[in-house]
Amino acid sequence: MSSSTPIVTLAELPAFMGRLADKIRRSGFAPDVIVYVESGARLPAAHLCGELRLGAVPVRAGRPGRGIKRLLAPLARALPRGLTNALRRVEESSGVHARTGRRVEFPVAYDFRGRTVLVVDDAADTGGTLAAVKGALLGRGVESGRLRCAVLAATTPPGRAQADFYVLELNSVLPWSTDSAERRTALALMAEAKLPAP
Repeated sequence: MSSSTPIVTLAELPAFMGRLADKIRRSGFAPDVIVYVESGARLPAAHLCGELRLGAVPVRAGRPGRGIKRLLAPLARALPRGLTNALRRVEESSGVHARTGRRVEFPVAYDFRGRTVLVVDDAADTGGTLAAVKGALLGRGVESGRLRCAVLAATTPPGRAQADFYVLELNSVLPWSTDSAERRTALALMAEAKLPAP
């Protein structure tokens, strides 16, 4: 990974999501519902709902230790960009997230049997979240041939192995990242976003 971490702004997000939607359409995969990972994928999923004219169902896929990361967020924002980029690379290469399980919950009742499903997350680092969500959907009756995953950034080979569609290949600062200058605005937009039901 280069020492420069790409920064995606809120103004650029629609164009990135348009590129992702184009990749999905060109592949011939035609989902009839989006399942998005709360809450980091809410804005990307909202854009894809508009681009693909689909409804969406949320899923929560948490891993132990997320509370610690949230507590350290103010410190991360205060660090120089070069140091936060280095910390991202250490976290990414450590494999720590590959060793932690995910708890998957569907807060909204939905019958997935017979559906063609696109799972949407903001990024795939280890691919663990996507794998856990895919496993949960297979357990709810989705056929493997009718299930694909899309992310804005697939940052490692394991992440790219789980993501069928992605735009960026580097760990990136997304508008809602802890060290993004737009984080507060992005979080407010996430809270306001109303995704259409399928």
